[in-house]
Amino acid sequence: MESENQTEWQAPPPPEKITVEQPEMSELATLGNIFLEPGRTFEDLKKKPRFLIAGIIISLMVTAFAFGIAYKVGDEGMRSFIQQQMDKNPQVASMSAEQKASAINMQMTISSFVRYALPVIVLIGLAIGGLFYWLGAKAFGGTGNFLHGLSVWIYSMFPPT
Repeated sequence: MESENQTEWQAPPPPEKITVEQPEMSELATLGNIFLEPGRTFEDLKKKPRFLIAGIIISLMVTAFAFGIAYKVGDEGMRSFIQQQMDKNPQVASMSAEQKASAINMQMTISSFVRYALPVIVLIGLAIGGLFYWLGAKAFGGTGNFLHGLSVWIYSMFPPT
């Protein structure tokens, strides 16, 4: 007693295939193309964020620059610069010669430690910059996650470095 209006059962249509966008460039190609095709590079970074090699290169370049300056200027040049800066400060005028020498020695020690810690300091700075970039993008309706913000931040810092 089936009604004539009732139709035969049909299988539901197959689900749509979910396609995951694969990046078009390797990480090395991304490093080179940031100079030649930045728009295409950032579109590719949207598909898959990548930042390790660029972050390490930035960190090494900044550290090499700091060591190069220290080598070129030398310890005596650094001491002379610190002494000149201290002489400009009116608060230092009341210090004795021994206190000034002690302050200069402390500055020299701190600067040598900072030179060796610079790679870590740069990487922390890049992570903080990526966090601010991601939070700013989220505030204006962006859809990326932290890794997208970090990769855009690092690759935008790469050419000026």
